[in-house]
Amino acid sequence: MKQKANQAKQSSAAYQGKAPHFRLRRSLFQKYLIFGIVILLTSFIALSVTMFIFINRYWEAEKRTSLVDNAKRVADVIESSSTYLPAAHMLIIDKESPVGLTVVNMSEIIDADILIVDNKGKCAYCSAKDGVDYASKTLPSYVLAATTKGEFFEAGTLEGYFAQTRYTAGVPIVASDDNGDTIL
Repeated sequence: MKQKANQAKQSSAAYQGKAPHFRLRRSLFQKYLIFGIVILLTSFIALSVTMFIFINRYWEAEKRTSLVDNAKRVADVIESSSTYLPAAHMLIIDKESPVGLTVVNMSEIIDADILIVDNKGKCAYCSAKDGVDYASKTLPSYVLAATTKGEFFEAGTLEGYFAQTRYTAGVPIVASDDNGDTIL
């Protein structure tokens, strides 16, 4: 009996109270658990980044469509209802005129500032109520060139024209005179 007791003490001292198969099993379990958690977190992060990119692209496409459509509507109203002076090559738009009131109302409805600029980029009319003086600023030439060709859309400050990043859409205003159509 004494011999069996001594053998038991020696074997338990060698493993410090733990059987080798328990140590091995716990080690494998921890490795699989950590591996599983890493795969789960990596998948979650990849899915989140992908969803963010797709939602951001969708939002920008919707914003672009909405702003360009509204800019075209404003241009149509101005083309059909404003006074054009061919000698001065300019539109006359007064905030109290029916055209001016229509533009102001459209600005409030779509929750956007409407700026009408001449061919040189100077602001001829602005519906902004935030007190920013756009009359002293000039739009960058690339905006005017793109707008003259058709339509323009950009998210940014337009080389410092705006103080903060904005979505900007532009379309040409075409006036008819005796010589034909003129892009204003």
